[in-house]
Amino acid sequence: MAKPIPEHVFYRHLKEIGWPMTKGHIDYNLYDEKGIWLCTVQIAHGGGRKREVTARSVHKVEKICKQRGIQWPPRKK
Repeated sequence: MAKPIPEHVFYRHLKEIGWPMTKGHIDYNLYDEKGIWLCTVQIAHGGGRKREVTARSVHKVEKICKQRGIQWPPRKK
């Protein structure tokens, strides 16, 4: 199972792939480069300023990337 990762690292990975993420009512919605909805992403915020993407959401994105033949996490070229 995937591990939770900090929010800013997750955003950086999505930017490299080219997938935008927008704020929904409670969670965030992830779209592909064509604007097609992929999944919802949960961001957990604990005490203080620590914000991280939940392990379940990271696993969902990994699975979608694997289905599309995209490496997760993306490596810089």
